[in-house]
Amino acid sequence: MGSIPKVKSLSDLRALINNYQGALSEGNKSIINEIIREMERSGGVTRSNRESIKKLMNRLAEKNGVKVPRKR
Repeated sequence: MGSIPKVKSLSDLRALINNYQGALSEGNKSIINEIIREMERSGGVTRSNRESIKKLMNRLAEKNGVKVPRKR
């Protein structure tokens, strides 16, 4: 099994998700696709969408039992 290629763009990320979608739960795919859509709408992470993307990423982490450290 080869390594997962490095993602350099949103289209790379979308292709990666499509290639490995069988390994992801529907919930994970849904959240990841929401993150990608938000970034595509805004041209990446911007001041206006940073909090929205952060909430989506925290939701993804929580869904998978990953503890995200809080900033001090």
